[in-house]
Amino acid sequence: MATGMADEHKESNPHVSLRPVTDYFVRSLQLASSPPDIIPLPCHAFSVNCVAFNLAYDPSIHHISIDEVAEQFGLPDLRAALADFLCYEKVRRVDSVHSIGGGPCRSPENAELPFKNIQVWFKLRLQVTDIHTNTILPAQTILTCPPDGSWPYG
Repeated sequence: MATGMADEHKESNPHVSLRPVTDYFVRSLQLASSPPDIIPLPCHAFSVNCVAFNLAYDPSIHHISIDEVAEQFGLPDLRAALADFLCYEKVRRVDSVHSIGGGPCRSPENAELPFKNIQVWFKLRLQVTDIHTNTILPAQTILTCPPDGSWPYG
């Protein structure tokens, strides 16, 4: 009987999984504490407070110009946002936490960047901890795509 009750609990509770939960927090901490010469770049796993991010090893687009990405994804301020990010990195520590959103870019739309091309991932896994128990929850997969006629925002 106890087993049946446990099975019913698993079916009714979306946070209980039959599969083991991959701990992306541990993965990101392992990468952060590894010697720089053995970390795969770009870094594919990182965490901030109670959110862990995990990218697939290979990007969906390996080599594309910043302006092409801005055009395809409808991000007219991408170049300025990247310039703001790099400026923030230069002024503060490289591993500091960045705020997301909250105002217009300070850099001009035609800002010069130290690179011409970037990589793009369409798939990202996010993992959070339960705010009440600090239990690590199963990762959620986010899929993206460029905007098109039926999906105006991608």
